Amino acid sequence: ISPYGLTETHLGGTSCQVSDPLDKRMDTVGFPMTGVEMTIRSPDSLEILPPGHRGEVCFRGWCTMKGYFEDPERTSVVLGPDGWLRTGDVGYTDDQGYLKLVGRIKDMVRVGGENVAAADVENFLLRHEKVKQTVVVAMPDKRLGEVCAAFVELKAAAQATEDEILAYCRSGLASFKAPRRIIFIDNWPMTGAGKIQRHVLKDRLWKSAAEER
Repeated sequence: ISPYGLTETHLGGTSCQVSDPLDKRMDTVGFPMTGVEMTIRSPDSLEILPPGHRGEVCFRGWCTMKGYFEDPERTSVVLGPDGWLRTGDVGYTDDQGYLKLVGRIKDMVRVGGENVAAADVENFLLRHEKVKQTVVVAMPDKRLGEVCAAFVELKAAAQATEDEILAYCRSGLASFKAPRRIIFIDNWPMTGAGKIQRHVLKDRLWKSAAEER
């Protein structure tokens, strides 16, 4: 039933109901649970955003933590004096109020004045018949500040050039979303839990960009 919650909310958050339509149960994480309030806010201004607009998911209610143990500085970053908890997750609600998650704020790429969710670009790349796995990160750019770059692992026996993958992205993504560079990779830096370490890839890319200057 696609529940969504955090350690900081004692697993409280949103959930679908068994009676909800199949598409809602498959594509969203449902409505706020009883006693839980939710808003979607601009990560920069904290302005409350209307349905259909992507922003940071924020919760308030019986489940919200009081703070991190002996860490008031970190607490102040994620928990406001009015009790609203900033989850760090990016999502939006549809016209019926169902919540759909699209990524993490730390995975957003700021291209000029536009926020690009890495997950959007990754999902598009994964539809390419030759792409097995991909991770999109920010790459420094003199004019725009940041642009998208994609680390790509190809499927077994598949061959592709950087120009081929870039052309595919330009054919189906808005220009500001399309990656400006493709880095082919076979061995991913992994955590002990088996997750790709995005920050390692980003650090590697930024170090390479600095050396090229």
